[in-house]
Amino acid sequence: MDNERETKEIIEHKEKNPAETKYFDGNSPLVDIENVEPGEQNLGESIQEDVREEKKEISEKKNPKNSLFKYLIYLGIILIITACVLWYNLTRETIGLNGETVLVYETIGDVAANTNIWYFLLLILSVVFGFFISALIIWCFARLYTKHYKMHQAVANSLIGAFYSAITPGSSGGQFAQVYVFKKQGMPVSNSASIFVMSFIVYQVCLIAFGLISLITSFSAIANINVVPITIGDVNINIPIWIFILFGFALNLIVIAALFFMSLSRRFQNFICNGVIGILAKLKIIKNPDETRKSIRIQVENYRIEFRRLQSNLAFTGLIFLIYCISLINTNIQPFLCGLALNAFDAETMSNAGLMFQKFYESVAYSNFHQMATGLLPLPGSAGVSEIVFGSLFGPTSHYFSDSFYTTGGGINILLLLWRFMTFYIPFIINGVVAATYKSRGMPVSERIVPVGNKKTMLTIQLETYNERKETSDIAYSTRVMERKELLQKMKLIKPKLKNKKSTKIIKKPANPELNNNETENLSDKEEGEN
Repeated sequence: MDNERETKEIIEHKEKNPAETKYFDGNSPLVDIENVEPGEQNLGESIQEDVREEKKEISEKKNPKNSLFKYLIYLGIILIITACVLWYNLTRETIGLNGETVLVYETIGDVAANTNIWYFLLLILSVVFGFFISALIIWCFARLYTKHYKMHQAVANSLIGAFYSAITPGSSGGQFAQVYVFKKQGMPVSNSASIFVMSFIVYQVCLIAFGLISLITSFSAIANINVVPITIGDVNINIPIWIFILFGFALNLIVIAALFFMSLSRRFQNFICNGVIGILAKLKIIKNPDETRKSIRIQVENYRIEFRRLQSNLAFTGLIFLIYCISLINTNIQPFLCGLALNAFDAETMSNAGLMFQKFYESVAYSNFHQMATGLLPLPGSAGVSEIVFGSLFGPTSHYFSDSFYTTGGGINILLLLWRFMTFYIPFIINGVVAATYKSRGMPVSERIVPVGNKKTMLTIQLETYNERKETSDIAYSTRVMERKELLQKMKLIKPKLKNKKSTKIIKKPANPELNNNETENLSDKEEGEN
């Protein structure tokens, strides 16, 4: 009776919420990001007031002129920093291929002529594969809610999200832009919010796992690498890069671990919100403790319901984790591919499979360190910071490339520019073109400029769709528990049957080995008769 009642509730829920199984086109009624009415979330009236205030901010940001102006400012910051980086790297002295001292930009022609074209094509293929695998993750999540979501829609969503992540400080606008595009593609906002919370959980677990392995295996290799030498008068100060790496890793680990344990224990959640936040506020480390508590409570509630949803489909969660691992490896080997393209490794390394694998692995580990360090400064596209950290991790003090490569033909300066252009600037331009020209059904030209969003905006969207997402998460989890119980019951019924079949087939061997075959057959017949 309980199973029938739960099944009936699931069917009724699907009938009331066709968005979960039916594709919505541009004319279908969609949840509007700017006009969602917050329901009773059971998270406190103070948060509801905060939601209403945030909705006013969103409606102001909806003006395309305001959004365009802010994006132009962010773009200007990226261009100015890029120009400074180019000038710094291209005007440094190096030894040309003819042995003379020249400036780096004067060696570009010789370096291009000696580039290994096959490894360069492999680098391009890696970048294109990165586009595909990012879209694949979005497509997989979207297919949980509708069978009509197409791969080309996922590609467009991924490219647009990457553009707005690159152009906003701390990548804060990427997810909001993707929710906006999802809505225009026919995906309800509640499902979009659910997708990105689940994606965040799996991605962060994967990132921390990679970071932990990298620190354990490669920390000693970067212990003596300096970020940049600072000279004040006659005093030289070298800042070791491991300080920034450890701080970035610890920050991510603390945030994810705290969210995880708070989602499991409300007592721990209250301890953090009331105890820890209160102490930090008294120490003047946190200026607005009430706002911080609201943010934590929203994040924890979202984490809790989406973690249950991931638990209800462990096979899918494992698949997404595997895809994210492949994505990180693909992204992190690109410095290694740049080195192969520019002939940055010596002949001994190129001829030794063990050394090549070591360089491959070090590229993955060092790129993880790069991500930990650059995530600390919320600059658009990590402009400037990314180049400094990369130049330190793969520079002369790391001895990653051959010693001769660092001193001739532009060396690390040319390689840094190749890596940055292939992994950021060229994709940035492509993503920007897609963001400016993409027109899904129901998306007029006037709405192609996505309103400026940030982490607070995403939290508001998540809160406004909380009730619906919690209900579907609970149903999915209850359904999976019910399926597991039924499976266990079937297994319990099967086991006695198997035991009975085995017992009928068992024939006891006679104690006297000299018994003939006839006596053995009579003995077995007698036992069967008794059974």
